[in-house]
Formats: sequence, structure tokens, C-alpha cells
Amino acid sequence: MRISFKKSIRAAALILLALTVVSSAAPLPYASASDTGIAASSGSEEDIKRNGGGYAVTGQVEGTGYAAFLYDSKNGLPTSDANAIYCAQNGFIWIGSYCGLIVYDGTTFGRMDSSTGITNANAIYEDHTGRLWVGTNDNGLVVMDNDGRYIRYDDSDGLTSLSIRSIVGDNNGYIYVGTTTGICYLDSELKLHKLDADMVNNEYVTRLVFDGVSTVYGTTRAGAVFAIRDHKCIGYYNGDDLGIGEITTVYPDPLNAEHVYLGTKHGYAAVGDFSDNFRNLKKLYIADPDDITHGVNNSITWITYAAERMWFLTKSMIGYIDT
Repeated sequence: MRISFKKSIRAAALILLALTVVSSAAPLPYASASDTGIAASSGSEEDIKRNGGGYAVTGQVEGTGYAAFLYDSKNGLPTSDANAIYCAQNGFIWIGSYCGLIVYDGTTFGRMDSSTGITNANAIYEDHTGRLWVGTNDNGLVVMDNDGRYIRYDDSDGLTSLSIRSIVGDNNGYIYVGTTTGICYLDSELKLHKLDADMVNNEYVTRLVFDGVSTVYGTTRAGAVFAIRDHKCIGYYNGDDLGIGEITTVYPDPLNAEHVYLGTKHGYAAVGDFSDNFRNLKKLYIADPDDITHGVNNSITWITYAAERMWFLTKSMIGYIDT
């Protein structure tokens, strides 16, 4: 299978895509027929629900277009860098940058006070209670509760590193924190523990993502993928051993909990069954938009699911496949 990509988007504009199209961590809101200007008789209720940037870009709603805006330091954003972008349940968009944590309410950008401990931000996650978790580059982990109070965790609390790369929660209330030297987790009482597993101890963790059922998947900078269940590492695979080279990112198949998509450094993705040792791993080649007979030699940096499509990002291109 080939994934078609487009080069119409510059790498510097990826913050725009994450804001408007791809990286909504909360369920996408939709407007009523009267709000969108779509007559109720012109399509099904399902068509009316399919409203938003992702559906427009992929042509899933007839007669609906989209507009793209690039935000940087010239038009309201306090900085031109963005390390993490997260859409919260209340619709606010949180942006992690080297100058701190920024919040966008749809009209204006505001920066959180660094006295909260959030001096910069690499990773953002909202748990099921509405608490916002922020991982910094060099100042540990900060959680903001629903009353606006901040709790900071550092090495004195048991963090394996002050540099946080990824945060995710599971259905049991555990919060997993990927650092540059291993993984920690917090229980329902917000007590910090080290995940002690030889497979991931001291590993530089680049991503953690929950499959919505029972398993947290992750990747390491060394090019491996692993799985965690009930705060225990249940599997670890090196990309070279799988025959796909260095693994750069991972995302569980939303329609099949056992299947995961893997991004690689060599311009293609792969999908397979983690629990079956990736026995029948299938490669997904990326067609170069300038020459569809050839693949691209561009590392896949991110995979996600939005607007009923699987999205694949590189440093300069974005593409999707139907699921």
C-alpha cells in the first residue's frame, strides 16, 4: 500500500496543521446544520457531524472548504517554536514551547507564569479528571489541578530525569511519564513510582500512547517499540530485528486494538500485530508527490488518528490513509 503525501506545507507551518487539522486529543466538536450553513435536507446527519478541518481537507463533506492560518511570533503567538500541541476537552489549545506553556482560547494567546514551574514545555496531557500534565525540558513534571493549583515533581520525588518527552494515561488512572532515562508512573493518589523493567530502564523514551483499552505503546530514541500494561513492560522489539530499521513513532490502530502503526526513519510506515510478535508486519510505502513511482526518503515523525483517517507526518509533508 502507498500513502500519498503533499508537499504544499512547509515544515515551519506544522504548528498550523496541528492546531487546525491533525492533533486534536479531545473528541472533535461539530456544529449544527444552521451553524455550518448546510441545509438539513442536503445530506445525512452523519454528514452534518463531519465538520472541521480534517474532514474538509480529506474531502469527506461535499461542498465544504477549509482555510489555513500560520501562527508565529509575528501575529500573536509569543514564540515561533512549538514542541507540543494539545486540544483540551474544553476546547482550549495548549502549546508547549521553549519559552513556556501557551494557551489559545480561539481568539488570543496567553503564556502561563513560569513561577508555576513550567519554564518550558515538551509534553502535554489532560487526564480523565481534567488535570493538565506538563513535561518540561529540564525542570521535571508539573500537574495543574481543576482548582488551579500546581504540583511539581523532580528527581527528589523519584523522577528518573528532569527532561520529560511524553505523557499519557490509561483506563486505570495511571499516568505514565516518558523521560530521557526511562519511565515513571503516578498512581491514583499522585504518588510517583519508577517503572522498573530491564527492557526500558535508562532508555530515552520518545513517545507514549494509549490504545484506549489496556495497553500503552511507546518508542525509544534507539529505534525500538515497547508495550506496557498495568505498569509492567510486556514486550519490546527493535526495529532492525523486525526488518524495518529504526522505529521513530507508534500509534495503535483505532479499529483493531492489537494492531499498531509504526513510523520509520526510512520513509515508510508499517502495521502489524504486537501480540503476535509482528509476525505478518505489513509495510506502507509513501509515494513522493513529485514522482509517485518512487518513495520518499524522509523520516516519519508522527502518526495519529483524526477525522476518521490515519495521518502520517514528516518534517516537510503530511498524508493520510482511509481506515
